[in-house]
Amino acid sequence: MFRWLEGEFQTVLPHRLLVCTLVDSEGTPLLIDRFSSSPIPNEVLQEICSEGNGLITDLGETWFNNGARPLVLVPSSDRYVPFSSELGRLGLRACAVHGVLDHNKTTGSQFFFFGVPTDRPTHVSYLLELLVPYLHTALIRVSASDQDGGEPAGPPLLSEREVGILQHVQHGKNNVEIAELLKISPLTVKNHVQRILRKLGANNRAQAVGKAIALKILGSSNPRRR
Repeated sequence: MFRWLEGEFQTVLPHRLLVCTLVDSEGTPLLIDRFSSSPIPNEVLQEICSEGNGLITDLGETWFNNGARPLVLVPSSDRYVPFSSELGRLGLRACAVHGVLDHNKTTGSQFFFFGVPTDRPTHVSYLLELLVPYLHTALIRVSASDQDGGEPAGPPLLSEREVGILQHVQHGKNNVEIAELLKISPLTVKNHVQRILRKLGANNRAQAVGKAIALKILGSSNPRRR
């Protein structure tokens, strides 16, 4: 993924830093990976990516409040002012944000491009609409492949508990049955299932199982339907 982002992708949408995130069940960004075309001081990365109060938290909220449309912050844009001093202080000047939403309109993934061109914001917005769905798919695949070994790019896509619940879903169990098997409440199971759907970008349980099989999170054994 890194070679692609810093090769062909960089020629299409030049940027100095890209931060890729997924979100947890509370909507808090979880850093998955970051790519930079030039060295960036650790203290700058910390200010951008710090959990809960990093720059990407405010940018992500602004993007969502903007209707989850591509957000391009350059000196000529109306929404640039609240971020102008911080972007300037960090030496990044301009940035662009876009992501992928699931069916519940909660964030599945977000991508933050820092140091984008400032002279063609409309073109940058167009590129985000075109390219971010592919980045989302690539991010999901990278996260899943980390579970098979290799260099980890961030936290696993699904937790051990979530994988266990999805295995029961694969075998046709409903929330009450899963709750009885795992000695937890049906509401807890429901919350886990909703989080699984968000992480996988799935619209329903069957689609989540299918995506998990494709990503090799689950085995392809035929589920037993009740």
